Amino acid sequence: MVDLHIAPSETTREQPVPSGRAPWVALALAVSAAMSYVVSMVLPYYVNNLDRFPLEDLPLAGDAIELWPYDTAYSLPFLVAGIYALMCAPFVAGAVAMWAGFRLWVDRRTMTQLSRAIMLLAAAVSIGTWGWLFTPLASALLSWLLD
Repeated sequence: MVDLHIAPSETTREQPVPSGRAPWVALALAVSAAMSYVVSMVLPYYVNNLDRFPLEDLPLAGDAIELWPYDTAYSLPFLVAGIYALMCAPFVAGAVAMWAGFRLWVDRRTMTQLSRAIMLLAAAVSIGTWGWLFTPLASALLSWLLD
């Protein structure tokens, strides 16, 4: 009797499977964490010309609530971004970096090139956000906003 069963070849590889929305969600969360710092701290810092002061004197430069955009009728989105930046953004950035690293490792054989690129970008944005948090400018802006 002839065996017609053909064993799968060890050289066949799994075909890339689209990863769905997960890479885009990771990128959106990473960008939201980074943009919360840009919108609530960095933008007011440069628009109000506070970069002319030394970082040590930044709390003496003026109260954040008395300067643009916090003294306008459009201050609510900036306040929400500031609250998000202070309370959630570091945790979101850290979680996205870990999530991206985990997904890149687990799905390394089945992930499409586009999904891999998006996950790498999300990880880079998250790690960049964390790296920025340890700069002297970030420390000065956080103390200025909290003061």
